[in-house]
Amino acid sequence: MAITDGITTKIRTRLAAREWEVDSLIDTFDQLQATYPDVLTNVYRTRAALAPLIHEGLLESVQGVGTYVRRIPTLRAADVAAQRDIAFLDGLLDELESLRRQVAAYREHLAERVA
Repeated sequence: MAITDGITTKIRTRLAAREWEVDSLIDTFDQLQATYPDVLTNVYRTRAALAPLIHEGLLESVQGVGTYVRRIPTLRAADVAAQRDIAFLDGLLDELESLRRQVAAYREHLAERVA
């Protein structure tokens, strides 16, 4: 499982929810990286997250222009709900990881003061 798989699922869910319409541009790479900063840390990971959706024909990337919606995925209501739950849990995990890093940094700071 690639690190970007969760983001691919989140974007697929956003497509199914019709956040973007067919023939419209999705968020730019910079916007996607700002939305998912813990995973989409560079252009290569952003491309990797979009690649499966492009391969499925849901998106089309046009160099110098952006990424267009070409088809809306058809998902059963249960699938949409499950993907929404997965996206929510992924968000919680991202928050926990951020908190873990903050606690570790504070611990290191305190250890340096004591040493």
